[in-house]
Amino acid sequence: MKKILIILGGIFAVLIVAGTIGFSVILVKGKALEKKSKAYVDKVTPTILANLDNETLFSYASDELKDSASPTEFDKILKMSNKTPNNFIQPTPNSYFSFSVSPLRRVG
Repeated sequence: MKKILIILGGIFAVLIVAGTIGFSVILVKGKALEKKSKAYVDKVTPTILANLDNETLFSYASDELKDSASPTEFDKILKMSNKTPNNFIQPTPNSYFSFSVSPLRRVG
């Protein structure tokens, strides 16, 4: 019985050490990715917002964004954003836009 408990304790200790090492590696890589993504967003956001049209947006867009809506739907969204007064939206390098395109559903 003592031998089994020693083996189980050793396995448990190895799992704790492996988990700690894995968490540390993920933490370090995550911070590096955060720096890269922030630099990319700071570089790309002013370019996209300076010339807000489909070509500019799609040149930097991911495949997921391109697949989320048709170009005509994006064109409608961009036209709506261009109709807003300039004093309402003042893009800066730290501006973030979030929108979702989904079909309207009739209730009732």
